[in-house]
Amino acid sequence: MTTKRSEEELQILWRMLDLEFFKLPPASHEQVAAEVLEWILWRERLRNNLEKSSHDRERSDRKTIAALKSMDSNDPMLLAAEKVFKRLANDQGDQAMRLVQAAIENKQAAFNNRQRKIAKKLRSKTQHPISRMISPIVEKNPKIKVNELFNALRSVSKNNPAAPCHFDFSKNEFITNDGKWHAIKRENLSDYLYRAKQRIKRASQLA
Repeated sequence: MTTKRSEEELQILWRMLDLEFFKLPPASHEQVAAEVLEWILWRERLRNNLEKSSHDRERSDRKTIAALKSMDSNDPMLLAAEKVFKRLANDQGDQAMRLVQAAIENKQAAFNNRQRKIAKKLRSKTQHPISRMISPIVEKNPKIKVNELFNALRSVSKNNPAAPCHFDFSKNEFITNDGKWHAIKRENLSDYLYRAKQRIKRASQLA
């Protein structure tokens, strides 16, 4: 009869195992899968205190493999892990690691998308209102010239009651309707146009 390890001893042994596992060099999907499976088997051997003899290890491994093969969770968060473990237990290591890779890439893409949305929201609070008027115009016509942009901005400010800026011909500048921002001279539109094109270019590269 095996003696159950204390939780403290088990945690120490697991940490030692983890340190060895994370020292392993990069490898192919199949090699990584074999290493991950061996890591799982060793964790269970240590949990069950069945690592001292080959007979004990085989006993523990049979139970672990059977448990991996029969995983059946109703938790949507565990579905991907369940598929990975089942493939590892059924000698489909390459497929298992490709699932892991796809899951990581999907999470990274979702994270990047959230970061872009947060950054866009923050920029919208700090951008001059004229920039917020310029962006959709340039998105529709990335090759637009500064004079065309000027006419488009005048059209928007004239026909859209919600436009935040209007053009003052007497001062030759765009003025914000709320008066909270500095006026933009017509000759400075080229700078705002350039920055808008650069933002759209970066966004397209990240997409």
